[in-house]
Amino acid sequence: MRVGFILDSRWFGMKFNQGDRSKEQTLHLLIDAFIDEQVPYAIIGGVALQAHTSDPRTTVDIDVAVPDRADIPVVALEARGFQRTGSFEFTENWKSPDEIAIQFSTGQTWAGVVARAEVHFAFGKPIRFLTAVDLVRAKLAAATEPGRRKSKAHQDAVDIEVVLEEHPEILDHLTADERDLIDRLTRRPD
Repeated sequence: MRVGFILDSRWFGMKFNQGDRSKEQTLHLLIDAFIDEQVPYAIIGGVALQAHTSDPRTTVDIDVAVPDRADIPVVALEARGFQRTGSFEFTENWKSPDEIAIQFSTGQTWAGVVARAEVHFAFGKPIRFLTAVDLVRAKLAAATEPGRRKSKAHQDAVDIEVVLEEHPEILDHLTADERDLIDRLTRRPD
């Protein structure tokens, strides 16, 4: 994960001429808010991919699943300098004091993911990440979402391949339909 965060920082520097801008401090503040408020959550998206794979992967935001919008620790986040930037049907967007984007995903789909989350120790903290199986399922859902940019859907398929290369046992936990979908998404042209 640390290498991925370093790459993220370098990307910010190159793209926005902002020098080193790591998500590490934001992650510490975010996790502290969840721990202090004893709120269930799971880190999802690119940061979860960084936790479940050894290949470095960049991502410019932090995605978090909570069972319900009411589970977002608003007071604790605001006390730490986070600001809400937008509210949508299934997500709520925030930014950290150092301008890192945070996206909270809510809803019934995420309740099970949060309940199954597993703790990894990263950056000296216990952090709840969605399981590798749930990561593959989330990437499948994203890759097949109508209207998703083609380049993003391709990246989701690549992410699935990377996770499965390191965790082939995941296939045993997927349905036949999910395995068929993975085959269709990752099929190479003849």
